[in-house]
Amino acid sequence: MKISIILILTLASTGCTDQERGNIDLDSQFQQMEEQIDLELKEIKEHSSSIEVNTPVADKKKQDSKITEAMERISSRSNDEDIDSIDTSDCDDYVAMWGAEDVAKSTGMNKKDVFFNYRFSIWDSEPSISKNNVIGELHVQSYARIIEKTENDYLIESPKGVVGWISADDVKGTAKMKKVDNRPRYCE
Repeated sequence: MKISIILILTLASTGCTDQERGNIDLDSQFQQMEEQIDLELKEIKEHSSSIEVNTPVADKKKQDSKITEAMERISSRSNDEDIDSIDTSDCDDYVAMWGAEDVAKSTGMNKKDVFFNYRFSIWDSEPSISKNNVIGELHVQSYARIIEKTENDYLIESPKGVVGWISADDVKGTAKMKKVDNRPRYCE
């Protein structure tokens, strides 16, 4: 008992109790942890400019810019060629399918989703008069050579070589075209 009283008096004379010493130790540990965290955050900030961030928002922005570039390239292809340089003797009639923007407006879908996912069906018989089976697909903004036309349908050959019927409702218009470098080019 005398020893504990002496110990208490000694600690009291130094102005510090065991509890206070514990608090001081904890405070110094927290301070060390804060300093370590600050250093790690500083390192992360320094290296963040060189690290490519892959967040859903960043990925979406990249994908949107790639989609926009692809759509612009496709839209500008027909304008890049000199019409006078194409021999018009071998021109055929082609159907032009509705574009992504037109389909997006009529369906309420996103233009990007239409461009990548929407397809027009190619049928094995005239879609306006009989039940039929899908034998192929055409992308939006694509062209197909006309083989035969009826009142409501077209018999076409797709760019992939599929011969079948499409509905006239899926066609934006027709044009005289010729394949140049395996791509249709306007003759008129």
